[in-house]
Amino acid sequence: MLSDQNVLVVTICVLVGLLIWGRWRYDAVTLVALAALVLFEVIPINSAFSGFGHPAVIIVALVLLISRGLQESGFVGLIGGQLSKIPLSENQFLLVILVTAAALSSFMNNIGAMAILLPVTIAVCQQNNWNPPKFLMPLAFASILGGMNTMIGTPPNIIISQYRETYTGTSFNFFDFSFVGVAVSLLGVIFIALLGYRLVKVRQEAGDEIKLIDLKNYLFEVRVKKDSKAIGKRLSEIKKIAGSETEVLGIVNESGAVSKV
Repeated sequence: MLSDQNVLVVTICVLVGLLIWGRWRYDAVTLVALAALVLFEVIPINSAFSGFGHPAVIIVALVLLISRGLQESGFVGLIGGQLSKIPLSENQFLLVILVTAAALSSFMNNIGAMAILLPVTIAVCQQNNWNPPKFLMPLAFASILGGMNTMIGTPPNIIISQYRETYTGTSFNFFDFSFVGVAVSLLGVIFIALLGYRLVKVRQEAGDEIKLIDLKNYLFEVRVKKDSKAIGKRLSEIKKIAGSETEVLGIVNESGAVSKV
């Protein structure tokens, strides 16, 4: 009969293999693995979901909610509009986008910060005929570096803070990580802006720069006709029809006045 250790090792190996394969949803695979450990009595049934009540998990979930709220609020369009108005050279824009990514990821999830800046970066690159791959990897690194600056910047900081409170009675303060994190982030951003981006291999095909996606018409103005189904509906209802990626930035009435959403 298999011991608990053998069952645990086999389950973890199968779980990692399925996650790498990516055929099925990650949450479904992990829940099936948890159910298997409960079935083989490796984990007591009354403790199977106790980890979801850990304060670190709740804080991470709240940070993800904040990140999603920023994405749904039209913040992407606001940042993109401001960056497109500033005349910047290629290297200047790289530095600005790196600093912005590091600052945003200090107060929200790293993935959320990168998701906010990703379409903005690609749009500005195609507007100025720059090669997007030169900016994408530095953007990812900057969002990771910024996560070290605060307690909520990245899940490991949250978990470490909670464990410190468990064993010592006091957790880290919000900006305790900043004493080291800010210095490392600044040095990292400077290195990427001055030297690191040169190490990124920019692929070219037939002498032309590769374009990841066509975002030349990133901003649209839509006229609502008299017989439109959108009349009388809320903006949230219109967004469900248009798609989750549609952002309404403002409304122009019949007199030409613009009201920001």
